[in-house]
Amino acid sequence: MIKDILVNVSVAPIRDVAAPFAVSVATAFDAHLTGVAFVYEPVPPAVDMTTMPGELIDTMRSEHEKAAEAARAMFDRLTERAGASATSRKVDATLVGAAELFGRMARRFDLAVVGQASPADVGRAVAAARTAYGDGWSSLPGSERAKYLFRIARILQERSREFAVLESLNGGKPIKDWRATVRSWKAAGYLPSLRRPTAARVSWEGTCPAPPIADR
Repeated sequence: MIKDILVNVSVAPIRDVAAPFAVSVATAFDAHLTGVAFVYEPVPPAVDMTTMPGELIDTMRSEHEKAAEAARAMFDRLTERAGASATSRKVDATLVGAAELFGRMARRFDLAVVGQASPADVGRAVAAARTAYGDGWSSLPGSERAKYLFRIARILQERSREFAVLESLNGGKPIKDWRATVRSWKAAGYLPSLRRPTAARVSWEGTCPAPPIADR
């Protein structure tokens, strides 16, 4: 069961979609929510640092601090209105290191919520998927692939209620319909059948190049 949720509260001057979604999930599961607003280290313009006024660095740092404090206050108001159990905190980080830091923090929670990825994030994910396909998955025999897929289907079934609630919050489909969908992911015995060598050869083995992924 989901009891502890972590959300990256956006400090950008745009509408934060991650925090409201995290609050809705927390209230649905009666979970505790922790909001993190990053105070980013200043990134000076690419000029000679010997000519960079110290006041400029201090001003940038102060602006980042104010942005994180404003995001934290917004999060506190949001959770208070929803009656959600929540805490918020500011965390110092660099622009480059914030994602890794949040990832390490997320390992201590049942669920982590972040905003929409940037085009650069999508590009890295696509590259990682292509690498994984070329270095491992494509060379596995059908029977081995089936073991992974069967285990994934089993986990989805075991946690079908949680997945159903999350997908209902995400897309609006009724929970009871989502639970039926999640249960059907076992594919009515199709995945277990792949464990048989004959079915595995027919369904999975052979040359199957990765479909092209359009860059967006």
